[in-house]
Amino acid sequence: MEKYYLIGEIHGTKECPKAFFDIIKKEKIKQVALEFDKIYQNEIENFYENKICINKISFFNQIKKSHDGRASSAIKLLLIKLRANNISVTLVDDWSFDGKFRDKSIAQNLKQISGKIGFLCGNVHAMKTIFRTNTGTIKPVGFLLPKNKVVSYNIVALKEGNFYNFRIKKYKKNSKLFHLFKNHQLPLLIKSNSISYDYDYIVNKFTWSK
Repeated sequence: MEKYYLIGEIHGTKECPKAFFDIIKKEKIKQVALEFDKIYQNEIENFYENKICINKISFFNQIKKSHDGRASSAIKLLLIKLRANNISVTLVDDWSFDGKFRDKSIAQNLKQISGKIGFLCGNVHAMKTIFRTNTGTIKPVGFLLPKNKVVSYNIVALKEGNFYNFRIKKYKKNSKLFHLFKNHQLPLLIKSNSISYDYDYIVNKFTWSK
């Protein structure tokens, strides 16, 4: 039985947080994990208890500066919606580690959470296979968690669009998916052709959110 729902996004879009919320609602998941440093967990709890407003959560202060898209306005809206729906939030990242050790730390933190959990993360972290780079290999979170308990999603867009990651960047059209699904009603959930994911969650296009 699945325990870990890893939902891989492109950081800095309006569509990915919405897709994440749609998936967890469909799967009746009442607790989620986010890719922010766990040192801010107390601030999340204070926000949930109405002790602070959302703008007082430290990582949202980055919105005024250049950042990697995680602390976007769309994520702020997601947090507000999660609280309104009584869905708990646990922060599981540790920004003191580099790429290789971060994934191991995140996986260990997820294992400490009881029950079914939805995790919104960069799409590399959601992969169930080893990720190879020019400088070596990374064992992603999806690879490190028990295989029989993980279901992995990759949020993709059919058309050209954009996303925010330190600046507004262009997202290239997925020609293969566009040819297959251009006449389908979106969003659409399909079995992934990639061995790295179980499903692709297809949206029309990405629009940037800082």
